Amino acid sequence: MDGIWQNGPTGTFDYWLGLGGPPAGLGEIAVGRKRNNCFEVYAVDRVDGFAWHTTQVNQSDSSSGFGEWLTGMGIQGLGQIAIGSNSDGLLGVFAIQRK
Repeated sequence: MDGIWQNGPTGTFDYWLGLGGPPAGLGEIAVGRKRNNCFEVYAVDRVDGFAWHTTQVNQSDSSSGFGEWLTGMGIQGLGQIAIGSNSDGLLGVFAIQRK
């Protein structure tokens, strides 16, 4: 998976940055913004349908990249995935089981 960031509110976009991904490869992805303004990326792998996530290390420096891809959300067989945030900035992850 790759990402690209704008270098200011009216600026141009920087270069594409490789974010890696789980060994099974990624299917559906969803991106949310945490309370600290860092992006959190959730994805479903193509093989087992596990949910994976990674977090932006530093929101003011796109070159610092993202952390390690982690799983362990306790469910597999997922298809679509989505993220929402409530008024205090906490993220909620929602997914649909594969048919």
